[in-house]
Amino acid sequence: MNNEPVGARGDKTVSLRLGRPREHAWHVAGPNQLINVKEFYTYSRAIEVAVSGSSCTARVGYSLKPGQRDYQYPRLNGGARATATSVSAGAVSCSIH
Repeated sequence: MNNEPVGARGDKTVSLRLGRPREHAWHVAGPNQLINVKEFYTYSRAIEVAVSGSSCTARVGYSLKPGQRDYQYPRLNGGARATATSVSAGAVSCSIH
Protein backbone atom coordinates (compact mmCIF):
# COMPACT_ATOMS: atom_id res chain seq x y z
CA MET A 1 0.00 0.00 0.00
CA ASN A 2 1.35 3.43 -0.95
CA ASN A 3 1.17 6.00 1.88
CA GLU A 4 2.36 9.00 -0.15
CA PRO A 5 0.14 12.09 0.15
CA VAL A 6 -2.11 12.65 -2.85
CA GLY A 7 -4.45 15.40 -3.88
CA ALA A 8 -8.15 14.84 -3.38
CA ARG A 9 -11.17 16.73 -4.52
CA GLY A 10 -14.72 16.24 -3.37
CA ASP A 11 -17.77 17.55 -5.14
CA LYS A 12 -20.15 17.05 -2.25
CA THR A 13 -22.32 19.76 -0.83
CA VAL A 14 -22.72 19.58 2.91
CA SER A 15 -25.64 21.27 4.59
CA LEU A 16 -25.53 21.85 8.33
CA ARG A 17 -28.49 23.08 10.31
CA LEU A 18 -27.70 24.94 13.52
CA GLY A 19 -29.50 23.69 16.61
CA ARG A 20 -29.84 20.14 15.34
CA PRO A 21 -28.28 17.64 17.78
CA ARG A 22 -25.08 16.32 16.25
CA GLU A 23 -21.91 14.61 17.33
CA HIS A 24 -19.96 17.87 17.04
CA ALA A 25 -21.75 20.73 18.77
CA TRP A 26 -21.71 24.42 17.93
CA HIS A 27 -20.39 26.83 20.55
CA VAL A 28 -20.67 30.58 21.08
CA ALA A 29 -17.40 32.21 19.98
CA GLY A 30 -18.43 35.82 20.54
CA PRO A 31 -21.32 38.22 20.03
CA ASN A 32 -23.36 36.95 17.06
CA GLN A 33 -20.72 34.33 16.30
CA LEU A 34 -20.79 30.52 16.46
CA ILE A 35 -18.02 27.98 15.87
CA ASN A 36 -17.91 24.26 15.21
CA VAL A 37 -14.62 22.38 15.55
CA LYS A 38 -14.11 18.81 14.38
CA GLU A 39 -10.95 16.83 15.07
CA PHE A 40 -9.52 14.53 12.41
CA TYR A 41 -6.46 12.24 12.63
CA THR A 42 -3.84 14.91 11.89
CA TYR A 43 -5.74 18.20 11.78
CA SER A 44 -8.70 20.21 13.04
CA ARG A 45 -11.42 21.84 10.96
CA ALA A 46 -13.27 24.91 12.24
CA ILE A 47 -16.46 26.38 10.80
CA GLU A 48 -17.27 29.90 11.95
CA VAL A 49 -20.62 31.57 11.34
CA ALA A 50 -21.25 35.25 12.08
CA VAL A 51 -24.72 36.81 11.98
CA SER A 52 -25.53 40.47 11.38
CA GLY A 53 -29.22 41.32 11.23
CA SER A 54 -30.80 39.04 8.63
CA SER A 55 -27.54 38.07 6.90
CA CYS A 56 -24.63 35.82 7.78
CA THR A 57 -21.10 34.95 6.74
CA ALA A 58 -19.33 31.61 7.06
CA ARG A 59 -15.65 30.68 7.03
CA VAL A 60 -13.93 27.31 7.15
CA GLY A 61 -10.35 26.88 8.40
CA TYR A 62 -8.00 23.91 8.67
CA SER A 63 -5.09 23.58 11.10
CA LEU A 64 -2.52 20.80 11.17
CA LYS A 65 -1.80 19.34 14.61
CA PRO A 66 1.76 19.84 15.95
CA GLY A 67 4.33 17.74 14.11
CA GLN A 68 1.98 16.82 11.23
CA ARG A 69 2.71 17.53 7.54
CA ASP A 70 -0.34 16.12 5.77
CA TYR A 71 -4.08 15.89 6.24
CA GLN A 72 -5.44 12.44 7.13
CA TYR A 73 -9.17 11.81 7.33
CA PRO A 74 -11.68 8.94 7.05
CA ARG A 75 -13.09 8.44 3.55
CA LEU A 76 -16.84 8.95 3.23
CA ASN A 77 -17.28 5.54 1.61
CA GLY A 78 -16.09 2.89 4.04
CA GLY A 79 -14.09 5.06 6.43
CA ALA A 80 -10.61 3.99 5.24
CA ARG A 81 -7.90 6.51 6.11
CA ALA A 82 -7.04 8.90 3.26
CA THR A 83 -4.19 11.41 3.02
CA ALA A 84 -4.01 14.77 1.25
CA THR A 85 -1.23 17.35 1.01
CA SER A 86 -3.72 20.20 1.40
CA VAL A 87 -7.39 20.76 2.07
CA SER A 88 -9.69 23.69 1.42
CA ALA A 89 -13.37 24.54 1.33
CA GLY A 90 -14.73 26.23 -1.75
CA ALA A 91 -17.95 28.18 -2.24
CA VAL A 92 -18.71 28.48 1.49
CA SER A 93 -22.05 30.14 2.13
CA CYS A 94 -24.72 30.45 4.77
CA SER A 95 -28.35 31.53 4.85
CA ILE A 96 -30.92 32.40 7.48
CA HIS A 97 -34.38 30.90 7.14
